[in-house]
Amino acid sequence: MDNYLLIRTGPNFRLGAGIDIAEEAAVFDALCGFLKQHALLAPSVVLPAGGWEGFELRAHDLTEEGLAVMKCGLDRWLTGQDKGKPASDVGVLEKCLAKVRKAAGTV
Repeated sequence: MDNYLLIRTGPNFRLGAGIDIAEEAAVFDALCGFLKQHALLAPSVVLPAGGWEGFELRAHDLTEEGLAVMKCGLDRWLTGQDKGKPASDVGVLEKCLAKVRKAAGTV
């Protein structure tokens, strides 16, 4: 599996998204919480306990299903954040998960 970068925290992310550190934390809490809740993270991934600064999410950090969900919905979910949706609104990701599972016959 490729090891390309999906998303990284830090000053460049905050500047590009026009958010502060607290808002960035809410985004990554929601995203990684969703991935963990639905077992979409690779077993070897350990999420940071002391903050998100410098955290990277790469393709190899996800299961195949998790990567398919991110390909389907990460950009759309982040666009929703840019338009003012709360970080906790992971509806786009949930729809993508349902779509991926339906296509795989694992619903």
